[in-house]
Amino acid sequence: MIKSSLIHFKMKSGGFTLVELIIILVIIGILSSVAILRFMMLTDTAKASLCIANQQTLNAAQAMYLAQTSVNTGYSEYADDLNDLIPFIDSGTVPECPIGGTYEIDPVSGIITCSLTEHIVD
Repeated sequence: MIKSSLIHFKMKSGGFTLVELIIILVIIGILSSVAILRFMMLTDTAKASLCIANQQTLNAAQAMYLAQTSVNTGYSEYADDLNDLIPFIDSGTVPECPIGGTYEIDPVSGIITCSLTEHIVD
């Protein structure tokens, strides 16, 4: 009699109950949703950082353009168009904002900024 109850106990303790499996699935779901949200936030941060790096590249190219026009013509002049800066950019193309903004040249200061307000170079 004791032997049969031990066999029954061993068989019952070998697996998980349905409630335990559901709890594990809920915990995995919560952890994965947190991880996905964190990944999306990191992706947005990386895109904003790339936009700021692009602005710094364009502003450095603008400074080189200004120096070259000063030497060639005798007076300083900012580029009116971003395509004028292509000779001063290593990639040979004008970079684009990864989120869809546009880069604009301030006609007075010559500083290049993104049309998206959250992409501000400090």
